[in-house]
Amino acid sequence: MSNGKRHTGEVLSFEFGWGFIDDYDTKESIFVHHSNIDAEGYRELFPMDKVSFIVGEGSNGRKQALNVLVLEEG
Repeated sequence: MSNGKRHTGEVLSFEFGWGFIDDYDTKESIFVHHSNIDAEGYRELFPMDKVSFIVGEGSNGRKQALNVLVLEEG
């Protein structure tokens, strides 16, 4: 389902290893799981972090943020 286009957005919430990103391009809330954050060691996001990501399909068939990169910390 991924077209490889990078989206930008802001982390709305992130707790217990998962949360949601406000996609600036589509105005949707996109699910994000810690395993899809591109970072070394412990992977975590914080509300108001600015991020870029690819929208893809999770194992349950729903939209999910993939290859998440933190651009600017909130």
